[in-house]
Amino acid sequence: MNNTLSTSQKLNALKSENFNKSVNSAVTAIILFILSYVILVGLAIGLAIICGFAGFMMISMGIHFLTIMVALGIICLGAMVFLFTVKFLFVSNKDTNPHRVQLFEDDHPKLFALIKEIAKETGTSFPQKVFVSHQLNACVFYNSGFWSLFFPIKKNLEIGLGLVSCINEAELKAIIAHEFGHFSQSSMRVGNYVYRVNNIIFSMVNSHDKWDDLLIRWVNTGGLFAWFAVFTSHIANFIRKLLAKAYQPINIRYLALSKEMEFHADLVAANVAGKSASISALRRIEFGAIVFDDLVNKLGELGNEEKRTDNLFINFKEFLRYRAQKNSFQLENDLPIMDDNSYRTNMVHRRVTYNDKWSSHPDLKERVANILKADIEHENLYTDPWNLFDNATSLQLQITTQLYTLGFPDKKLSCNSAG
Repeated sequence: MNNTLSTSQKLNALKSENFNKSVNSAVTAIILFILSYVILVGLAIGLAIICGFAGFMMISMGIHFLTIMVALGIICLGAMVFLFTVKFLFVSNKDTNPHRVQLFEDDHPKLFALIKEIAKETGTSFPQKVFVSHQLNACVFYNSGFWSLFFPIKKNLEIGLGLVSCINEAELKAIIAHEFGHFSQSSMRVGNYVYRVNNIIFSMVNSHDKWDDLLIRWVNTGGLFAWFAVFTSHIANFIRKLLAKAYQPINIRYLALSKEMEFHADLVAANVAGKSASISALRRIEFGAIVFDDLVNKLGELGNEEKRTDNLFINFKEFLRYRAQKNSFQLENDLPIMDDNSYRTNMVHRRVTYNDKWSSHPDLKERVANILKADIEHENLYTDPWNLFDNATSLQLQITTQLYTLGFPDKKLSCNSAG
């Protein structure tokens, strides 16, 4: 690729025709859904007006207990159906994780400098907050709701320290660049917009919330008045079925778009960190995740015996070396070498593979083939990414203690090596 191109031009050149088609298809499906939804809300408003008018007319004809109950039932029916169609406007989806610990630039300047560098290279803004957790992943997350479709949202970065223990610095750079890649271009923001709409519709169709609780209390009042609650429930279920039908084409198109977004974000990572670092990061994470899950399960068993380790990440490093050697991987800088030959020979793969249209992520083989097409290479930084954290040992001990505090809140555990 021509090195005289700007970062923005390089990233635009990496977009595939399939990516653009997937964006257009998903947006078209959403527009059609919105038109259908506007009609639905219009009908709900019309029903509320008719019910309100009918109810007040009944009351004006004479005040009798039976008349009042019927009138109130009709009015509440119209109001509840209308509220059902607009309730998601007031819902905010918060991405929470009790295991997250916020980091600050003054405490970890080298890490924040790397993140700033990656944000600049990917053409996206620096995250509002940076967190770490014990997990073996990295993600960009945010709180979203209906109004976030129209106003900018503030994104946060989470770095799993399990991830830091099984890759080198160049690979960590590739992983963070991949996450930022989802927000780096205008068309990627369209994909993120589709994601948020997808979640809102899914929530509206499937979630149980305060509206449902209010309907249950109405049903429990009993008598003639409660009959209108039952009728309202039937109307709401009918609307849910209509929305579910309308949601299906959006979901299918979103799944296709999600795969293309992953491919594009991988190419952004390769552009920032090089193809070798991007590919080895994916492979080491795949192997590391297997080892990490086994270790966490073992530590959980120790916790049930009222024992604990003082440093999960030291144990993980030791366990990773042991499992790498057991699987015949050669070690380099204390990490398993994941070149093409050793990966094909020593990793256990499923014998049967198939194209799953319901999967939102391509498999690793597809992702590697996609990265190789870009043919972008950079100098690999084989340094330990723990060097980016000031007083890394203290942070490891803090996160390990928090993991046990949340996992075994009522037990007093004695320290014990994971073995």
